[in-house]
Amino acid sequence: MNILTILLLSATAAISHANENTLNLRGGDIQNNFIPEERELSDTCVSRSAYLGCYENRNQNRALPHEIEGRPHTARECEEACANKGFLYFAREWRGQCFCSNTDDYNKHGTATNCDCCGTNVGANKMCVYKLQTAEAPYPAAPGCTDRFNAAPYMGCYVDRNRRRALPHEVHGRGHSAEDCHVECNKAGYKYFARQWRGQCFCGNHDYDKYGPASNCNCCGRSVGANKMCVWEGDGAGTPPTEAATTTTTTTTDAPLITTTATTDAPITATQSTEATPGSQEEEDGSNTIVDVAVAAGVFNTLVEAVKAAGLVDALTAEGPLTVLAPTDDAFAKLPNGTVDELLLPENIDKLTNILLTHVIDGAVNSTMLTGGAEETLSGNTIEAVVNDDGSISFNINGSNANVILADVDASNGIIHAIDGVLLPP
Repeated sequence: MNILTILLLSATAAISHANENTLNLRGGDIQNNFIPEERELSDTCVSRSAYLGCYENRNQNRALPHEIEGRPHTARECEEACANKGFLYFAREWRGQCFCSNTDDYNKHGTATNCDCCGTNVGANKMCVYKLQTAEAPYPAAPGCTDRFNAAPYMGCYVDRNRRRALPHEVHGRGHSAEDCHVECNKAGYKYFARQWRGQCFCGNHDYDKYGPASNCNCCGRSVGANKMCVWEGDGAGTPPTEAATTTTTTTTDAPLITTTATTDAPITATQSTEATPGSQEEEDGSNTIVDVAVAAGVFNTLVEAVKAAGLVDALTAEGPLTVLAPTDDAFAKLPNGTVDELLLPENIDKLTNILLTHVIDGAVNSTMLTGGAEETLSGNTIEAVVNDDGSISFNINGSNANVILADVDASNGIIHAIDGVLLPP
């Protein structure tokens, strides 16, 4: 082998080594792509997440599609931003770009090496991926519920309140898909839209995050969750018409808490009217809870006694919202003699608790939302809701049944439907 050949081979090897370990020329930028291996696996720059690895990424087909605006983000800033928007996975890329997702497609382009996860430059076309590891890790919110809807940026999962909506303009009706909500809020000219509870749809132009982030929103499922909403940015200009949109409703009422138009032998009336006006101190301090309303009505005495015996007062005065199917005193009187007294015995508290929680549904379910079908209760038992030919509503479980004799009694933490029977689970 002559000297020229040896020199050429040596030069080729040197250039190859330099290309592999020293310089990476992409996009006109020179980066150091040789990172000590111990830095690649570092978790020290995040506070509550598990490091999943170093992965390839592509500009035109992001593995984690939801980008947090601005740069550079530290790893911890990216962690907090994605967590606050309700995402489970996050990645830091390039010079501090931050991406989020709720699906585990972060490895769609394969693994990479030599990611500088905590440095100023992660590396070209690669990203450090983490997964939140807290008790409040968000539910996979699946922001793209329909093909048309995929383009709407998902803002996150947020807390909402029944009487003071973060997005105040409600689209009429329930059971809206995310796409329906998108279309209606866009038509009305609003910037943001949100799907809440069992398909309620709300629109607004700001303050969707006024009550803070929530977790475990099931954005595309039948029930998003109680007191929470999935928020997206729509196509509206943020300048709704000055006239009230035909798709929105605003409801106010000065009606007493309990009234009835039903014809019964013993009409249900309230012994006092204590309706809290929106923004009043009564609403703020939690009075007029489900228990307060039941006590004031004077026809749920046995139910109140049972709730106290089972230690469920705190549960039924919590923030909620909850829906209680409340058997009247006459309903309990239909049970065989001695049944109530036996259930109130200390040794039967577990059985009593199971019965009572079979009458409680998580969330505010008013009569218009009861269209028939299964309803899961806080006991874990499922009851069947039936809409009868005359429009009345009944509930069935294990051969026992009850009819709603007064619907939609409002409480500060939920709704009461008075029923004429006691539902007895297996």
